[in-house]
Amino acid sequence: MQMKKWIAAGLLLVVALTGGAYLYFHGKTYEVRLTEAELRDKLSARFPLTKSYLLLLQVTLQQPRIALHDGSERIELGVDTAINVHVDKQQLPLGGSIDVETGIRYESGTGRFFLSDPAITRLDVQGIPAKYTATVRELVRSELGRQFARYPVYTLRLDNVKTATALLVLRRVQIDHGVLVLTLGI
Repeated sequence: MQMKKWIAAGLLLVVALTGGAYLYFHGKTYEVRLTEAELRDKLSARFPLTKSYLLLLQVTLQQPRIALHDGSERIELGVDTAINVHVDKQQLPLGGSIDVETGIRYESGTGRFFLSDPAITRLDVQGIPAKYTATVRELVRSELGRQFARYPVYTLRLDNVKTATALLVLRRVQIDHGVLVLTLGI
């Protein structure tokens, strides 16, 4: 019987502390600010990416470039590409560049931010026949989406109460003066 009282008291304390923290931080925000250089450094650690498809096609993405445009909610990412197509036991090397726009996804349980929803805005790879452009576009978009989902571009430090309680909601994504501003709050 005594144990049940202790458990009930413990649960009541947890509820009171959680409610108190919610009331204290309600309406307050926490900002994370990331520069182009910080994002580029984080992404560069994951490149080059190489993927083979059906032993016929090998795609390598390298040298990521980041552009943050004021007022936007999306990040512009450019990568150089090298594509090797195997035709009749020969490799045909092709090269060029790809530009992508991405959003930001926030994983509240871990405090991690990921690039998400890549959309190819420009595909400029010399030598790809027009009939394969859509296929290459989709392969690259799909592979970038998989890589973006695996590796965060930023992780909140959980070293203080304000940061820990701000893990609940990503309120706004905005680019301001070339800086990605992520606003969190309850």
